[in-house]
Amino acid sequence: MLHLGKTTHEEITEARLLIEPPIAQLAARRARPEDLERLLDVVRRQEMALDRRGDFSPFDLQFHRSVAECARNLPLKVLMDSLSDLTVEVVAGLDLSIGVQHKVCEHHRRIADAIQQHDEDAAFKLMLHHVADVQARLGRTLTQQHRAVKLGVGDRRVARA
Repeated sequence: MLHLGKTTHEEITEARLLIEPPIAQLAARRARPEDLERLLDVVRRQEMALDRRGDFSPFDLQFHRSVAECARNLPLKVLMDSLSDLTVEVVAGLDLSIGVQHKVCEHHRRIADAIQQHDEDAAFKLMLHHVADVQARLGRTLTQQHRAVKLGVGDRRVARA
């Protein structure tokens, strides 16, 4: 969708900011023990992959989808899956520094902890901050890549998000 020009990074950011924090809030309200177990398992596996310097990115999208599952609202889960699918290709092109990867894992851990504690306000605020931070990094990276292409540098991964 992004490559076809049918949506923009800005539209995806707007959608994520409007949708993901309330999903996290609902997740904190509705998560059952088995939901929490799955969510915390995703966070643990992401942290272990990062500690081994492995690829933690599959767990990133899985985290957001797991949060939506905790909300126990099928239309919101489908919407979250669609938003994840829209961003997966762009995010896959990023060269994330180790520091940024650790920051993402830390955000995920804090959000999962808030959901586990059924702290709706914290889950909302933490997710809002996380999505805003990630989307801002993504926007800066896309701008740098666009400038590089305009300058004839090519379509390389020019930025470390």
